[in-house]
Amino acid sequence: MRLPTTQPPTHAPAPHGAGRATPSSQAAHAHPTMQVGAHRLRHLGLWAGLALVLLVLANLVSLRVAGSVHTLDIGYRADRHYLDGFFAREVDVLGRDYRWSSGQSMLKLAPFPAATQPRLRLDIGGLPEGAPAPRMVAVRVGNTPERAQHADPAVWIELPVAAAPRRYELLLPPDALRDGRLFIGLRNEAASIPPDRRAVGFRLDSVSVAWLPQAWVLPAWDVLAVQWGIVLLAAAMAWRLQRKPRTIVLIGAGVLAVLAMLTGYAPFAAGVWQQRLLMVGVGLLVVVWGLFPRLSRLIPAASPAAARHELGVLLLLTLAVLSVRLLAAVYPTFDSHDWYIHEDRQHLLQWGNLLLFDKPAEFSTQTAIVPPAFYILVAPLSLLTLNTVPTTQGIYAFFDGIAVLALAILVRWLGGGVWAGRLALLLLGLMPIQFTALWWGFGPQVVGQALILILTVFAIQPDLPRRWLWWAAGVVVLLVLLTHNGVALLGGIWLGGYVVLDWLFAPAVRRNRLYWIGLGIAAAGVAVALLYIDVIQLQMAGVSNNDRLAFTEEDIFRVKWTLGSLCASWQPLAPRCDAFGPGTDPATVLPQIGVVLLSLAIPLTALLVLLVQTDWRGRRLVLPWLGSALLFLAVDLAFGLQVRYAYFLTPLVCAGLALALEGWLHRHRWAWAIVAAVVLLVAWAGLGLWYSGVVEAIKPSLRPLTH
Repeated sequence: MRLPTTQPPTHAPAPHGAGRATPSSQAAHAHPTMQVGAHRLRHLGLWAGLALVLLVLANLVSLRVAGSVHTLDIGYRADRHYLDGFFAREVDVLGRDYRWSSGQSMLKLAPFPAATQPRLRLDIGGLPEGAPAPRMVAVRVGNTPERAQHADPAVWIELPVAAAPRRYELLLPPDALRDGRLFIGLRNEAASIPPDRRAVGFRLDSVSVAWLPQAWVLPAWDVLAVQWGIVLLAAAMAWRLQRKPRTIVLIGAGVLAVLAMLTGYAPFAAGVWQQRLLMVGVGLLVVVWGLFPRLSRLIPAASPAAARHELGVLLLLTLAVLSVRLLAAVYPTFDSHDWYIHEDRQHLLQWGNLLLFDKPAEFSTQTAIVPPAFYILVAPLSLLTLNTVPTTQGIYAFFDGIAVLALAILVRWLGGGVWAGRLALLLLGLMPIQFTALWWGFGPQVVGQALILILTVFAIQPDLPRRWLWWAAGVVVLLVLLTHNGVALLGGIWLGGYVVLDWLFAPAVRRNRLYWIGLGIAAAGVAVALLYIDVIQLQMAGVSNNDRLAFTEEDIFRVKWTLGSLCASWQPLAPRCDAFGPGTDPATVLPQIGVVLLSLAIPLTALLVLLVQTDWRGRRLVLPWLGSALLFLAVDLAFGLQVRYAYFLTPLVCAGLALALEGWLHRHRWAWAIVAAVVLLVAWAGLGLWYSGVVEAIKPSLRPLTH
């Protein structure tokens, strides 16, 4: 029997001599790990220092290029974050927004670029009609709200406000913005002029802050520190995902440039905005650190190393999708359309009301139960701040971004290759309908859709080997049922159909599907016992009384409206197709319906490709999904009940289109140009809609979500 041979040691042990000291050469090599660690720390310190220097230079250039005069339009979007003591927004006959001041009001500009010799310009639209003029306004300036409002400090200046519109330009104290914080207190006489019962002071149209055009201005040091932290967090995430050094540098440089641009072109919002982004970055780093490389086990790949590499790419793309969403979600002047509804419901929940009632459009504005799971998820973070809007928007924007990763993993299990997963992720992340739901603030629907996609990753597995995975799947099923009524209906029918089909036609996984059947029954029982048992009759009353979209002589069964809405849902993949002519003559209507169906060719073809290119396991998952959507299409046509089945189908449309595009990549030499054109078209439509909605306050059409 031969013993296995061993390699000789690289370094033979040195002979030990009695009473002889260790040579200095050995001492130098005693801790090579410490030497490598010290070298790495020096290397990281140099890069971090370089990032700080570049941040300073980028901010200097950005503030110089953006100009020296910055104006805050009063009445525009969420200007309430910069004002205190002003009444609600009003619009005059010329369409100009303004607000009336009260007897004591304040302008809050903090953080703001730390300019020297700043100037303040107030565009005051005059006094209420019939008020005596001039009205004296005492102005106080301070770097804290207390100093600007307190009556003890001497009045800095008194403005005689005339009855007619007038612009007042004031040279502020040279050090008023030395720390980037400026609070301006305004105290004046206020009186009510019948029939207005409010005690109003003067009309404020806009506020501007300026400095010398040739001055080089920087943000305050704490804002620079926040920016530096964001850049380092972005680099840390890229490093964790095992990206190459060149990629890490490019990501850091891109984040640095964006932060500097925000400082120059949004100086009123940039400071608070970047503080929120720092918190977002910390949260994303924790998520990335926790998911990578653990989720690589969910990706079918040739080797663990290949799965880990693919997960790194998918997570990097997911972070890009998340950045687009979260950058807007925490933008100080962006409030989604339904923010006040969510705020009211959160207050009710904090007072102990787990049964929330409202009059949603889905139930014809009849009283209906609002599932509370979304607000329970939001509650811990909303308790950390007085302003619940960014936390609420941030949470459902985060779930919407995570959903694209779940879809990419699902596409890989449906037989798609590496590029199919990446393309599905990008297409879903850039679709305009996704941004429309975010702008309108349909938080429960967005979170519920994401939970369904996460649930598909659990459900498509042949088995869940660990008990905690079953518990996690059960929690996701329960959240789907308790997050949103429409999500519970669409997702519940899909999951039930999928599990039953698998149990009937896949004997190899029958035992696993019995577990899923038991899990679904248990989750449904808990949901009914906790929430729905006492309100089923109430919900059905809302459905039966629906008259929101009644039949008309011109549109029997609302076929024209519904098909036109489907085209709106999947733009730009489907062009606009709602130009139906009048009349009900089949000779006129049927050709128009044919044109509409032709407009829907890409989405319908994508769904067909998804069915054809997947194996039977994948078809058993896709068919109930389509069946659930078709069922509620019929309900929509019959009753006008608003269940957003087009939004529910969008992930499948993106998955099928990704599979088709990947097939072209493998078969045609120049297919990459077509693939790039499709992705760029979707990106142009989606990002353009998102920018116009968030920055320009242009309301996106609700029609894509009216199903």
